[in-house]
Amino acid sequence: MVSIIVITYNSSKYVLETLESARAQTYQNIELIVSDDGSTDDTVQICRDWLKENSERFVQTQLLTVEKNTGIPANCNRGVKASKGEWIKLIAGDDILFPDAIENTLRCAIENNKKFVISDLQFFNEVGELNHYGSPKEIARFFSKKNVKEKYLSYLRSSVFLNSPTYFYNRSVYISTNGYDEDFKMLEDCNTPLIVGQRFS
Repeated sequence: MVSIIVITYNSSKYVLETLESARAQTYQNIELIVSDDGSTDDTVQICRDWLKENSERFVQTQLLTVEKNTGIPANCNRGVKASKGEWIKLIAGDDILFPDAIENTLRCAIENNKKFVISDLQFFNEVGELNHYGSPKEIARFFSKKNVKEKYLSYLRSSVFLNSPTYFYNRSVYISTNGYDEDFKMLEDCNTPLIVGQRFS
């Protein structure tokens, strides 16, 4: 089973598109969790209503809420800890998955015996106009670095090519790295299992 975990905070403007992209996945064995971090708009009600109407599409669904905002890493940890899937896909409440995203990424992980997969992404503005693609050259430059410290410095300088919405990983990676560091409330992208070490090979 794959756990798609949607991380929300005041995401009411876009979250329905995010949820619909999860529902439209060609891969069927999916658990869907929405973890909201104390939204002050109607994000929670929108998600609650949508999950009620679409719960039969998924193996199981869950909506997690807190009264007070705790920061992105804490919200990520809540979602992952509540999930049951062998594989984890975290996205924000304004991200959209291609219909075959889970199927293709899971196949890549299994066929290549990998526990952590990074995929391409496209950036678009609020009216849906495509801005640009991720850069394969930047990815190659990152992985050419000799050690974790050099990789980390490269990532901090050009983080646009390793965006957290593209991460797809096995639960064992999350367990072995103790999850997201909640001391960095706005930097979940920089304290993911990918940056902590090279245990995902």
